[in-house]
Amino acid sequence: MAIFDHLMSVLRGGGAELGRMPTRFVGREGRGDEPDPEDLLAEATEDAESLGLTFFIFYEAASGETTERMVTVNRLQETKTDVRLMCYCHLRSAPRQFLASRITEIEDPETGEIIDDPADILRRLAGLARRPAESEEAATQEALKICRTGFTVLLGLARADGDLDSTEKEVLIDFVDHHSRAPGCDAELVGEIVDWTYPTEQEIEKAWLALRFVPELRERTKRHLRRLVLADGRLADAEFDLLEAFAALDRGD
Repeated sequence: MAIFDHLMSVLRGGGAELGRMPTRFVGREGRGDEPDPEDLLAEATEDAESLGLTFFIFYEAASGETTERMVTVNRLQETKTDVRLMCYCHLRSAPRQFLASRITEIEDPETGEIIDDPADILRRLAGLARRPAESEEAATQEALKICRTGFTVLLGLARADGDLDSTEKEVLIDFVDHHSRAPGCDAELVGEIVDWTYPTEQEIEKAWLALRFVPELRERTKRHLRRLVLADGRLADAEFDLLEAFAALDRGD
């Protein structure tokens, strides 16, 4: 089934009146010397292939630059004014987030069919994709709120060497679950948040300093820092440097 046929069936199955989508066909030969979409699909990682819908997007950045990317959508997240697409970007070979309002076109790699104004369809699709267990999502957000500073510090260390592995991820999920003690916290959703969160150096430093005022959370965070260091069996230079920076902050250097 072509990607857009699938989109239409999902929307209709969810009770949304889709009507006629504003689509057209161009064919990939009209794009110049672009990679063959089948080749790109074949090169996608196993994780990316398992996530869901894959299509080309034409994305306008805040700078005004427009790029064409093949993405595999993992999750759609509604905000107050937009829809955020959590994707695997085949151009960058890495997870990326995109705003629906900045996507000017979506192209089906199988058929060459194009949706010229995809924002409305993505909004409706996001509404249908909304998690039925909203109480679990609310509980998870509350859990993260309770231990936000410690979570930021730990995630900063886990990402310091540029390689967040599964054992480090398990330490982070365990930290949120055990410290917050929030009933209904969804470990899978915490894992997704870990995947898409990249704290800055300033956020990590601010979080470490804030832990001074929450002794219990500070001690639990320190214990999990040790677990993170041992999780992958090695202490990378970047991880050592960050731990040294924490010590310097404690000394007031």
